[in-house]
Amino acid sequence: MEGETKKELGRKIALHLLLLFLVALVGYLNIQGFFADGKLPVIDTWSGYYPRAQILKESIQTYGNGFPLWQPYLMLGAPFKDAVFDLFSYLGILTLLSPDAFTAVGLFYILSYLLIGISMYLLGSYLFKDPKAAVVAGLVGMLAGYATTRLGEGANQLAGFSVLPIAFLFLVKAFKEKAWAKYAVLSGLFVAIQVKVSPDLKVTLFSTLLFGLYFLFQLIGSHLKARLVKAALIALIIGVVGFGLTAHYLLPQKALVDTSSRSALSFEESSRRQVATKDLFSTMVEPVHKDMFRVRYTEEAARGIGFKIGIFAFLLAVYALWRNPKNKLLLFLAAVSLLAVSIATASPVFYFLWKYVPPWDSFRYVNRAFVLWSFAGALLAAAGIKALGEDLREKWNCSDKKANIITWALIALIILNLVVFVKDPVAPLGPRCNIYELLPHADALNSIKAEKDATGELFRVHDIETTGIDWPTDPYTIALGLEHIFGYVGAWDVEYMNQYLSIAYRSPAKFWGILNVKYLTARSPQNLTGFRFVKQFDRFESDGQCPPPNVGTWNDPNADATMKAFGQYLYENERYLPRAYVVNHSILILGSHENVLNAVYALLLDDRIDPRTPVLIPGRPSVNDYSLEELSSYSVVFLTEGSITPQSESLLKKYAARGGSLLPDILNGQSSITEQAVAEVLEGGKEVPARVEVQKQSFEEARIVVDRQVKGFVVLSERWAMSPGWQVSRPMGRANGVVTALYLDGLATQIDAEYVPTYHRAGVAISGTTLILLAAYFSYLGWNRFRKSRPEQIEKGEPREI
Repeated sequence: MEGETKKELGRKIALHLLLLFLVALVGYLNIQGFFADGKLPVIDTWSGYYPRAQILKESIQTYGNGFPLWQPYLMLGAPFKDAVFDLFSYLGILTLLSPDAFTAVGLFYILSYLLIGISMYLLGSYLFKDPKAAVVAGLVGMLAGYATTRLGEGANQLAGFSVLPIAFLFLVKAFKEKAWAKYAVLSGLFVAIQVKVSPDLKVTLFSTLLFGLYFLFQLIGSHLKARLVKAALIALIIGVVGFGLTAHYLLPQKALVDTSSRSALSFEESSRRQVATKDLFSTMVEPVHKDMFRVRYTEEAARGIGFKIGIFAFLLAVYALWRNPKNKLLLFLAAVSLLAVSIATASPVFYFLWKYVPPWDSFRYVNRAFVLWSFAGALLAAAGIKALGEDLREKWNCSDKKANIITWALIALIILNLVVFVKDPVAPLGPRCNIYELLPHADALNSIKAEKDATGELFRVHDIETTGIDWPTDPYTIALGLEHIFGYVGAWDVEYMNQYLSIAYRSPAKFWGILNVKYLTARSPQNLTGFRFVKQFDRFESDGQCPPPNVGTWNDPNADATMKAFGQYLYENERYLPRAYVVNHSILILGSHENVLNAVYALLLDDRIDPRTPVLIPGRPSVNDYSLEELSSYSVVFLTEGSITPQSESLLKKYAARGGSLLPDILNGQSSITEQAVAEVLEGGKEVPARVEVQKQSFEEARIVVDRQVKGFVVLSERWAMSPGWQVSRPMGRANGVVTALYLDGLATQIDAEYVPTYHRAGVAISGTTLILLAAYFSYLGWNRFRKSRPEQIEKGEPREI
């Protein structure tokens, strides 16, 4: 009997492995063209994921740090938070194992895609105890429109979806199995893994809705109090484990988002990409158009394959609900589908989430809710194939062989529907390129890199065609180790991006010079004051395939946006400022934040201002917020409206007695700022010959070394002062709009800086403690299981007979 049981178990395992292989094979054949030729689509894959993978790989190889918190390459340096992946993620592991970051990104997509099919198979197998139902769950979940439309764009969403079925599987087991606490812990563990592999939280947000709805359904039935207590305990365990393991990421992320462009989106912005009710069938089930019966077509007709699950899977889902209309699991999946529709159509349900449930006010693009439809629709179709098989045998007296033929034929129709009679999920992404084949053609950028390598000088670059975040040059500049003042990011600092960089176009040489921009490239000749022509290289043109033509940029309608990195005209900024330099003449500007910034930019736009000296430092709202020693560090105090009170006069007199100047000089009866007073202030300083070296020890650690003892400020072309979390060994302030000033007292010649995001250390402590407790918990479970499996005499301390 025991031998028969083992044999049956072996056959069952072999069958499941065979079917898993079938699911993975179909999925791979569906998308094998995605990376089969070593190329990737020139969209988000190219512009977003590759540069971040390259930064991560550099951090690992150069600094031995698989968990970078800061990136120096984009936006004048910024937290490495936007779609960030560290070593503990699919992309992180693949980046470590792959020969280059480009290969890692391609494998990241393929791995995530195939894992969706495998994990959905495992969930379907547990829920329905039927191999064919498991196959349908895996195939539909993987081949449905949600997964295929993420190719080339939402790799993080693919990764998040790949973990969702396993996290949900353990949630179901927590309610169904005796060892409920263990399965609740495992569910929380996989929720944490989902956050790690999909750190933009798009799928995780919808997972919380899915889990919440499942908890509500578990309250239906008798013994409400007992159900409520168990549901509350499971929810608590999942929440504690999931949050505890990811607190090191979530806490700093929340603080960063609150200060970014995503802090509170309008409802109109959040609800973009909503689907009209009339388009739901073509979006969710089957697009109806003239090409729908063509085989693997690639034209742009019937643009997009929506988020469909296919007509055959849909009919199976309907059949399952018709067959078992009172089944709680099926009703739950139907409710999940309706929830997806209510969000994707921007109904009052989504308005409620946006208005009252954080962090939904930072979310955008409601059609992403169809991840819930792909999940629920696949499981409903799986339930349908099982119900059909049972009815064929029990109601229509079909033999097992005939029932199997019919159900496998339906599975074949699902594959044909989703793979063959559909627009190719790869070709419509547009031409695919290999970054390393194109890099040698970026002549101007390569010449800049050669100079930087030869001299070791730190400076930044810019291209005239880039004026925003779309179609950036990130892949090229980061691959060449060059830093850019723009970047392809989903969230940005509004004061840097929307204010400073916008104002910069009024005096680009000066404002970009403040940002350490030494070189400018362009696809067409430029005549910009302050830029010296260096060289014209041979023009590189797209072959129409790679990079793909995308005609139209803000500044030059004749220059393809995707060709910006190949600007053949090279210019040097004559007003370029070093990465770090010392000034001894400083103007502290006091008042409300708005008044202070207005004054800073008004002064910077004054042609008489040379940013080498003086340095403009935004200050606190009032004179009374400073001590005399603090005020005495500055050459001039610029007073805007509301910055003084009657109590300020005594402090200002002492400041003036020490040689400080006031603008306006209220102590001598001036109430407004005159042109003569401004001119006198601007003439008060001179360049300090001290040499400053910036020593990078990692992306988030640096040492500033001054070659002599001087009193004044080191002006550093970094956004450290705008980014809470930078801890510096000398007083630090914002300078010249967006860069950083570090105070020198005449004694110190070395300044150490480290980036530790707000709440990062608290989050690391929470995550570390949670990890230790989980290790202890699973060690206890393992020991307990081992102890119970030992012979009784060993438990009593008696020797085992041999």
